[in-house]
Amino acid sequence: MPYPSKLMTWAVLKMMALVLVVIGLVACSQTPAPTAKATAQPTASQLLTAVPPTAALTTTPKATLVTSPSPPPPTPASLPSTVGWIAFTNGSAVSLVDTGSGKLTHLADGKDPAWSPDGRQVAFARQGSVYVMYVDGSGLFPLATIEGQIAVHPRWSPDGEQIAFWAQSDPDISLRIANADGSQLRTIFTGSSTWRSFTDGWSLDGQHIVYAIYGGMHANIAIAMSDRSFTTRQWLTKPEGDCRSKCQHDFDPVWSPDGQHIAFVSTRDGDYEIYIMKADGTNQTRLTNNVTGEGQLVWSPDGQKIAFICVFDPAPGNREICLVDADGKNYMRLTNDAAYDISPSWSPDGKRLAFASNRDGNYEIYIMNADGGESLRLTNNTVDDVDPVWSPQLEGKGNE
Repeated sequence: MPYPSKLMTWAVLKMMALVLVVIGLVACSQTPAPTAKATAQPTASQLLTAVPPTAALTTTPKATLVTSPSPPPPTPASLPSTVGWIAFTNGSAVSLVDTGSGKLTHLADGKDPAWSPDGRQVAFARQGSVYVMYVDGSGLFPLATIEGQIAVHPRWSPDGEQIAFWAQSDPDISLRIANADGSQLRTIFTGSSTWRSFTDGWSLDGQHIVYAIYGGMHANIAIAMSDRSFTTRQWLTKPEGDCRSKCQHDFDPVWSPDGQHIAFVSTRDGDYEIYIMKADGTNQTRLTNNVTGEGQLVWSPDGQKIAFICVFDPAPGNREICLVDADGKNYMRLTNDAAYDISPSWSPDGKRLAFASNRDGNYEIYIMNADGGESLRLTNNTVDDVDPVWSPQLEGKGNE
């Protein structure tokens, strides 16, 4: 995949796992070569049949779960409002920037920041650990450590009570979850070299997590969902065995804000297009129809639109931010420059989008109105600034 090395370092890091990521994010890196059309789409009953893939779930003897050694620190008596703040990865550190004042705050070494639902804490990954700390820089707390693996992509449950994350060490990868106080760290599943997983997300009610799984060499990427007890897994798109060049890949699943639908990217019609389905996997509908590709989907807070990376110029070095209505109408290109514009993130009021771009050399964080127009550069650092995420706090919503 002809992504530049910086993009491989940051955007692909989230998608994890070498070969899988190359397959999964090629939608954002190049125009895929024409391939044979996928066979007829399976019926809803076929999609929901819980047929295990060819690789069996296993435990990973090389990785050791280490629970938090002590209780989390007490909540500070007073914390600043984070309305209008953006967390991002700043080189090898996690930082915050206030979109109003431009003030930059370094939190700690790490990557992949994720806001707590109340906007008062940030979870992030550092080597084999997931940490949590308050936005004032206090209370650094090691939530979980997976010895022998690298932790990535932590995500809070909507009620703020749990944090899910991925852990990887070639050839193994696993989905883990722990309570927000560091207790009850457990493994949801662990796969061998024939399993590669990326992209996850909690449902609105916090009862399910959706993610994509790579079935291994010559197999496809399919979307699955686990319940909160993680005792069952339901396939939402069809896992295939040895499908070779005819594989249908479905990845990048993201929940709609109301929890009723899941948007995802699929190659089932030859190109990398955006699809939407009901939360049970039924009524899978194509939203876009381009010969280039889309990826990195994010729903608007009101569930009416989806922002994503789009490719208009297949030549390396040019990726844009685009927008489409949730019904497939009003496809709109928001950026237009000879650079990589990646990682779109909505403000909680749905009025603005943050994104990372290398238009000025290295990657920096920018914001723009949700209908496009002029972009404002927020950071100016010598290292790459990527993975912007808005604080969920809203003005006048009792954030103190």
